[in-house]
Amino acid sequence: MLEELKDAELILAEGTLYPLLYKFRKANLVHVRSDVTEPGPPKKYYSLTAEGLDYLKKLQGTWQSLTSSLALITSKHPAL
Repeated sequence: MLEELKDAELILAEGTLYPLLYKFRKANLVHVRSDVTEPGPPKKYYSLTAEGLDYLKKLQGTWQSLTSSLALITSKHPAL
């Protein structure tokens, strides 16, 4: 997950990702499953909950609205 976010230039460091995942977990947007690995700390696997999927759909709608609005504004003002 971290590598994909870095490749997309959406996140710079692990220190940014894990506090977000913790907040998502507290808000019941993600479910966390741990697997014990030898040697080393347990691996954590994150998946969206039903609430998380609903929230994602709302975010996608908001994003589509924002990009449509920006496209309209920039088409009227090419210098932007």
